[in-house]
Amino acid sequence: MSRVIAIIGGPGTGKTAVIDELQRRGHTVVHEAARQVIDEGLSKGMTIDEIRGDNLQFQMAIIEKKIQNEVQWFDSLDSSKIVFVDRGMHDAWAYFKADRIDMTTEIDSILRKYIYDKVLLLDMLDDYYQTDYARIEDKAEAEELHRLTEQAYKKYGMNVKKIPVMSVEDRVDHIIKHTF
Repeated sequence: MSRVIAIIGGPGTGKTAVIDELQRRGHTVVHEAARQVIDEGLSKGMTIDEIRGDNLQFQMAIIEKKIQNEVQWFDSLDSSKIVFVDRGMHDAWAYFKADRIDMTTEIDSILRKYIYDKVLLLDMLDDYYQTDYARIEDKAEAEELHRLTEQAYKKYGMNVKKIPVMSVEDRVDHIIKHTF
């Protein structure tokens, strides 16, 4: 099995910048599924409200996209291969908790099946938080999701290593140092 490493954190913690830098340095990465789901919906003429309107359905679409994007790495027999993913499937648990939606047994089973080899939590950035078409949470909601995201991975038995705030390049150096 490949080593699958989840880069996690609340909205606006710099996950995508870190993933992009890892990719620039030649590492295998899987980009954020939520943006893929949103972009696919927009390309079909849907509005953001239509795409995100039913949070259970939206989170299920994200999990399905993540499985589609990641299953090859979980099933790979090449244990020397390391793959970095922008968010993990277990982020769904945090969003369900934040929105007070009960987790279905189907989703719980999926989350129990896919366990990441390492989980790296990017600390919240002090001076950066911007909303956009896909990131709609305000700063307080982002901070709550950050806390719940860490809790989600621990709930499913994964150790969470915190990555402190520093430049993108230094964060990636830190990640590589603790991964290889």
